[in-house]
Amino acid sequence: MVEQPHHETTSDFTTPFTAQHIALEASPDPIAIYDMQGRTQYLNPAFERIFGWKLEMVRGQRIDFVPPDRQAELAEGVARLIRDGKHPPTDTQRMTRDGRVIDVQINAALYHDAAGTPAGLIVILRDISDKKNVEHALRESEMKYRTILDNIKEGYYECELSGKYTDCNDAFCELTGYSRAQLLTMTNRQHMSEESARRLFQVANQVFRTGQPATAYDLETFTQSGERRFGEIGISLVRAADGSPIGFRGLARDNTERRLAEEELERAKDAAEAASRAKSAFLANMSHELRTPLNAIIGYSEMLTEDAQDGGYTAIVPDLQKIRAAGGHLLDLINNILDFSKIEAGRMELHSEAFPVRQLLDDVAGTLKPMVAKSGSALAVACAPDTGSMVADLLKVRQT
Repeated sequence: MVEQPHHETTSDFTTPFTAQHIALEASPDPIAIYDMQGRTQYLNPAFERIFGWKLEMVRGQRIDFVPPDRQAELAEGVARLIRDGKHPPTDTQRMTRDGRVIDVQINAALYHDAAGTPAGLIVILRDISDKKNVEHALRESEMKYRTILDNIKEGYYECELSGKYTDCNDAFCELTGYSRAQLLTMTNRQHMSEESARRLFQVANQVFRTGQPATAYDLETFTQSGERRFGEIGISLVRAADGSPIGFRGLARDNTERRLAEEELERAKDAAEAASRAKSAFLANMSHELRTPLNAIIGYSEMLTEDAQDGGYTAIVPDLQKIRAAGGHLLDLINNILDFSKIEAGRMELHSEAFPVRQLLDDVAGTLKPMVAKSGSALAVACAPDTGSMVADLLKVRQT
């Protein structure tokens, strides 16, 4: 405290029943009045209650209730107060009589006597312990919140309604390939393809209108190095205290590996389908090429069989018949291959006609009986003679 000449003054602050005195007594904030030498002149009830000193105990004495680490701050404040006549509100600490340190906001001013000479100091303190505790709790909460965010696998982001980022975690930085400092200067459209940015805007607009969370899927993004990635972004509306929408927040997941695997699978599927179509086309063409000479073999074998029977060469007729049967069997196989190829190529056609069911069964039985006989078995057909007719593709039903 800077030493000043002592003036004996009578202050209205200590005169009972004045308006000033009543206001001081009723104030919820601690108030102390000192002379220019720092000797206590007045303490209001709030000061006595919070700090523990009674006026009758310390009147005319100094109160040492400044923590040791705040002494330099005190000297600077007093010098400023004497120079400027007042001291702006400042957050600091003071000690109670029993040694507890509490957080306070201090506001001080000089007061003058009737001659205009500085007569003393008025110090008003406000207990801000609760405020500091809340601030401390908020800081701890924010640290826990940040620790949790930076350790989850999903990317977390917050942005304004315009899409400009206001916060994100480490996973989101890794997902996008940008640092937090870079992202906080960007909008989400700046690292997405045009199509993905358009779909994200549509989903965000839906969330804004309905207030219900939604997810934008298969978004194509590009990292700072140009790497192509895919992901999905959940979107929830952020509201101010009055309920008005102020932004969005959500989680982002990286689906790049799955999406690239799907694309590779799609390419493999297309390649397999193309190969299958090529195979089917090849088989169809080859079947046609094989049927022409087979039909000639079957036709010539029938002609030779007739000529041999007419000419009396009956010994070679069975062999000619075997040639015709083998050719017919091979032609059936080729026809079956051709039908499978047509099915795979999507070119199968049906030709419906009416035919007797009994005749169909007899034809099929006649084809099967030689194979059944070779195995030492017997084939019996149970069908009424008047079964009637059906309309279908005769060849396809016979093959079936």
